[in-house]
Amino acid sequence: MVGVIAWFLGEKVLNLTLGPMPMLGRIWVVAFFIGLGLVVANFRRSTWRRKVAAVLAAVVLLGATVLAVNKAYQINTTLGALLGRVPANPITLPSQPTSSPSHHEDFDGAHWVAPADMPAKGQAGNQYLPGKVSGFHPRSASIYLPPAALVANAPKLPVVVFMMGQPGTPDAPLFKDQLDGIAAAHNGLSPIVVFVDQLGNPNVDTLCPDTQKFGNVETYINTDVVNWVRENLNVSTDRQDWTVGGYSQGGGSAR
Repeated sequence: MVGVIAWFLGEKVLNLTLGPMPMLGRIWVVAFFIGLGLVVANFRRSTWRRKVAAVLAAVVLLGATVLAVNKAYQINTTLGALLGRVPANPITLPSQPTSSPSHHEDFDGAHWVAPADMPAKGQAGNQYLPGKVSGFHPRSASIYLPPAALVANAPKLPVVVFMMGQPGTPDAPLFKDQLDGIAAAHNGLSPIVVFVDQLGNPNVDTLCPDTQKFGNVETYINTDVVNWVRENLNVSTDRQDWTVGGYSQGGGSAR
């Protein structure tokens, strides 16, 4: 009963989960309190060894519950991501092709012919996108480059700027298999996806406008990120080939 009440208060009343918790997460919360009841019961009429074992079991149970609830959301795939840390996985950016009369400035997939040496899968990794204009201090962004972006004379590709929720971590590898699937179904073509950090600190909800308290987040996304992508990635100049999206708080920011 204590477990059910704790779940109800946390999710339905206090909104600590910032929305509905997955059913598996609810089960683990209730199971945690059941286990905690067993821990307390082991303190009565027991030896000191049993009491110590009960305390250690409570610590293990708490850790297992945290990891299980995190697993239920299927967002943070590593302990570092759960703690809001961007993993050290720098990406090597391909060199920019030189302009030529036959090189399209906008995305033109209809004329794309995949070269024989094109890799079967894309690459994903981290890159720091500084807030030169905004002064905002983000965590490193995470970038996905499809196979078509990794060849010589690569086409100008569409762009997706994506933001995760709060708390959340920019994490391209989380979506790499799905993005590789899109590229495989389209002859190596897929948008370049840039997972940017609109939080700076995973424990802070910036809401995404320019504010004195949280910094110029809106300017960072709309100016600094856009400028960096245009200067460092081989992308289409047509604004119709660009889009912005997000998950949870990132989805609200994208609007």
